[in-house]
Amino acid sequence: MSGQGFVVYAPQCADGVGITAKEGGSTAGTMTWIHPGGEHAADTTQQITRITADTVTIESEAMLVPAGVTVDNIMLKWGNGIQLPVTNYFDAGRGRVSGRFHNMNKPVSGGTYSLTFSTTNLPEGLHAIKTRAFTQRDPANSAIFNTATKVVYIDRHGPELAFDCPATFKGDALLTISNRDFTAREVFVQVDGGAEQPADPVMKGKFQYALSGLSAGAHVLTVRATEYDYASPRAQINASTNTLNITVQPKDNAALALAPSCADTNASDSTVELPFFKMIASGASAGAKLYWEGYELPWNGGAGTNVFDGQVVQSDGEGRVVTNRLWGSFINGAHSFVLKDGNDTVVKRVVFNLYGKSHIDSDGDGIPDNVEMPYFDDGAPGPDQSWPGDSNNNFIPDNGESWSKLNPYNHSTFYSAQWDDRNDMDGDGYSNYDEIFAGYVNSNNIYAYNIYDGNSKPSGDPGTLPSAAAATPDPANPGENITITYTPNDGALASASPVVMHIGHSKRTLGTWQDVIDTNMTASGDSWTATYAVPSNATSVDVTFYDGGSTWDGRDWQFQVAGASGPEFTMDAALDSAAFEIAEYNGMKIWAAVRGTKLYVATWGTGTNGAIRNDHFICIHTNLGDATAAPWAKQGYVFLPTNFPFLAAEGGNDWSGWFNVASGSTASANANLNTTYNYLEGEIDLADNFGGVPSALYMTVGVYGNNDGDALVAQVPAMWDGGSNLEIMEMLRVPTASIHDENADGYFDGGNPQMWTVVNDSTNDANYGLRRFFLDEVAGDQESITVRVQPNAGGTNQLTAVELFSNLNRRDYAQMPGDENPNDVTATSLDTYYKAYAMSDAGGGIYAVTVAVNRCGAYRINARWKINADTNWHYYTDNGLRRDCAVVVSPKKALNTTLYELNPLTAEATTDQFSGRSSFQNMYLDDSDRPNGISTNKLKQLGVNMIWLQPIHPIGTVGRGIDPATSLPYDPGSPYAVRNYWQVNAVLSASNSTAQAMAEFTNFVANYDAHGVGVMLDGTFNHSAWDCEIGEMGVEMGLKNSQGVTVNPTSLISSVRAAWYSKRDSYGDPASYFNSTSDTDIAVSPDRIDFGKWSDAAEFLFGKYDCLVQKPAANTNWVWSSSWNNRFLREDDLFEGFNTDATRELWEYFAAYPVYWLEKTGHPAGTPKNESHKGIDGLRCDFAQGVPSLFWEYAINKTRSVKWDFLFMAESLDGFR
Repeated sequence: MSGQGFVVYAPQCADGVGITAKEGGSTAGTMTWIHPGGEHAADTTQQITRITADTVTIESEAMLVPAGVTVDNIMLKWGNGIQLPVTNYFDAGRGRVSGRFHNMNKPVSGGTYSLTFSTTNLPEGLHAIKTRAFTQRDPANSAIFNTATKVVYIDRHGPELAFDCPATFKGDALLTISNRDFTAREVFVQVDGGAEQPADPVMKGKFQYALSGLSAGAHVLTVRATEYDYASPRAQINASTNTLNITVQPKDNAALALAPSCADTNASDSTVELPFFKMIASGASAGAKLYWEGYELPWNGGAGTNVFDGQVVQSDGEGRVVTNRLWGSFINGAHSFVLKDGNDTVVKRVVFNLYGKSHIDSDGDGIPDNVEMPYFDDGAPGPDQSWPGDSNNNFIPDNGESWSKLNPYNHSTFYSAQWDDRNDMDGDGYSNYDEIFAGYVNSNNIYAYNIYDGNSKPSGDPGTLPSAAAATPDPANPGENITITYTPNDGALASASPVVMHIGHSKRTLGTWQDVIDTNMTASGDSWTATYAVPSNATSVDVTFYDGGSTWDGRDWQFQVAGASGPEFTMDAALDSAAFEIAEYNGMKIWAAVRGTKLYVATWGTGTNGAIRNDHFICIHTNLGDATAAPWAKQGYVFLPTNFPFLAAEGGNDWSGWFNVASGSTASANANLNTTYNYLEGEIDLADNFGGVPSALYMTVGVYGNNDGDALVAQVPAMWDGGSNLEIMEMLRVPTASIHDENADGYFDGGNPQMWTVVNDSTNDANYGLRRFFLDEVAGDQESITVRVQPNAGGTNQLTAVELFSNLNRRDYAQMPGDENPNDVTATSLDTYYKAYAMSDAGGGIYAVTVAVNRCGAYRINARWKINADTNWHYYTDNGLRRDCAVVVSPKKALNTTLYELNPLTAEATTDQFSGRSSFQNMYLDDSDRPNGISTNKLKQLGVNMIWLQPIHPIGTVGRGIDPATSLPYDPGSPYAVRNYWQVNAVLSASNSTAQAMAEFTNFVANYDAHGVGVMLDGTFNHSAWDCEIGEMGVEMGLKNSQGVTVNPTSLISSVRAAWYSKRDSYGDPASYFNSTSDTDIAVSPDRIDFGKWSDAAEFLFGKYDCLVQKPAANTNWVWSSSWNNRFLREDDLFEGFNTDATRELWEYFAAYPVYWLEKTGHPAGTPKNESHKGIDGLRCDFAQGVPSLFWEYAINKTRSVKWDFLFMAESLDGFR
């Protein structure tokens, strides 16, 4: 049938699967466990089975077995599938149904299965048990089963402890106590039988205790840990005790000491009440090092003095200090500082107590939250209230906005280099911190002076920026004017007037400046400008600046001229440079380079070597093409346009020549004499053959037998599908900018880089690489990734800067492609989507940096560098030879999510008629007119913790297929043909009302939220119904029709935004009109030509990108021959940009979809992270590869800035290829 459909199939199976744990034949006891409900929900109480014996028996039985159904096996899975000390374990190779399960013992009679095993190797604490009851059926059919889950608590002994402390030390030591099973609530330390002292908790499972001031000699430490239940009040249920022997030796330097210095009201104690206090090391040598919680701190307050202001020493092996203060919350409580000097150690326990009252300072800028926003702890500014001055409610102080209150969650509210403590919000001459400090000192009241009131105040009384130059356009065009802009900054001409431009040309190729002239420049703000007529024979523009007298800037700049010819390549069958290698496969290679308009290519030669009888071909073009007969009547096809240029060499002799090229535009040589003269090489003028130097070329090398019709025997790049064809996937995309060698030094001007990522000591190639992480942001999870790059600048070229360029962790600043200028991104960027990180020389030409991974999102890793003090950056990624490395940081809950797909219309339907349909309320209310087939209890019994709903929106009517049984359009139609993305289908409510459907749906989500079952929507962004309305979001975006009037929610997209759709037979271009499905240039979805069309769906246009099949096959009887048939598999990671502003609107429209439905279901922006259970929980992305990957990255990051653990699940059709 035409259109789209779906099937729901639910055969009968056993249900009511129960689990019982027994010790010594009796049912194991239980313990009370209270789950906190948080601010908006009540606590819930649960009885959890507590296992204390060394042996346990797990029993399971299916209690509800329909007539005619037989249970023939029950299997057990412990936790994530660990192997218990029993037999009958099935490893992961058995698949998802039985992999990592154990067979339970079948009873002689009855239905209770059991499994007995030792618990001695199981870690203490919570465990999840699953049992799976299988319905007996023909082995040829798929398994049918029901799964039950039970949580138990293993409590054979007290908390398990491990210690990190030297057995012998001089002076002091820091005892770190790890509780690997995370059951310890308190830890106490006793020295030599003295009084117990509490250890300081650092985080769950980690405690510290300062071993300070102990006498020299041997000591015995006794460490006791307690374990409590989660009842109310909590009661101790276990404990453990360990001993540790240590030996203390006197310090070599008896004068070595460490103490805090803080100008608070009790300056002599070890409690600090002010931010930015000092730690002073007395008697320390120049080599002494200070650590705080494992971080090395700099001596930034002078010798032996650290000002605790957020600076740390980078762990790059060079001891560099981070220039930006690291920011984060001021953490009240105990902290440990460790001073190491030679063999001596001093440990100082310091208690943070901000302003003496443990005030909360979320961003660590020294200003408590309630000062930055009065009554912030009480919810100010209040629900649904804008932040004062935030006119567009994006919580960013945009241009034109005047914020009257600081942001407690941002140390630099206005995204400047200045922290909020140094700001003076009321302009009274006292900084914000000065007013807080005065109130603290004078009256122990930090609110005494209002930082927003100029009348409320106390009484009484970075390195230089070098010059820069830029050219427009860059590169310059020969024979045209170029504008030079010079900015002195803090350079030699900082205060000069006038400024003179000293300019010439062609130093790049001739070695000296040509036709030098001086031109007075015109002042323009802090800069100076002048124009220069670029000579038609110029190969570069060379410039410097002076004051008209004797003061010169001291730097020279060189700007490239487009199409300028460089030094010639040499055609002698000897490789011009081994550094020109760009591809290798099974020993075959391609070398290539560009100088001016000339392209150099090379591969292995044939020559007169009698052992080589094969013919070699180098094929090039600016585009891919339909299947074209292979050169010289060889077997197979080449997927380049007809009459593509190729360089050929005949086996058995040294002849070579170009074919299908402009006369006089080429040269070549071929030989196989020895290791030097062993190449087929050629030169072709790109301007003569293609009209100029293209941004990219497609290249391939084929080696065939010597005779007509002989097969392909070798090739480069890599073979993809076998046979004698050089297919779409076997064409190397070569961005010409990556292979320029304009100075003829035998090395690419931007280097020939390699890049790797290192995670947990595992090193991977970063070229189109993928790194996955799973985090729990509420728990504070953090991983790290090391990036190593080798730019390979070559020769005497010098690297003057190397940086990692990434948006890792920066989801909150997500922007669309092209919205951010990479030149605006620096290592000190605060609010840019991407950020630069200085990389350190790791030796061997490799530069490295390690960065944290702490925010869920979809990110990219790139690198950039400058060569020979060039002002332009060279980037690793070129979307051809090299591509970004993807870093996918997913919520940890993704690892434990079990989905159940539902169509809400049929989930609890009683008949196939409209009146028998189910609605959302059927799935969360107990029904009297039908079985409760779907409910939170039922889903939990199945082990399901998230449901995936097929599209819930109104369904289009135009273009539906015809039901042959009725000769009418199918009803209700496919939910994947959406008519309004911002409504819930009225038929999904009991009253068949749009408003009621929205209410039922939001109530449904709230109910499932309360019972711990997530809800995933289904997003069909690639296509819509022909009669799709623009909906509420079109109005929110302020979209206007062709008359300049704001669109109506019921306006059809095809009417007011036809350009949002692809054009028929040209899917990469925008459509323009729609009257009917037979009178429109809107394209039918999908764009693919390897399977059929959906008559009820129109294709959206997200721009031109890899996976978009832009054209239909020219020969519909031979679709394989089309260059578009498999082009979507190339994955050059290339997005060619937005076709029109309409395409940008479409991105914004659909990126808003998850956020819109989050807000509708109780999770608006600003919802605390620990309340992420609220609202919908995920999006299944229909035909995800039919939309650019950059769009998904943008949408994912925009969504996770609102709900950090929102899940995205992609439908992938071709992943195996």
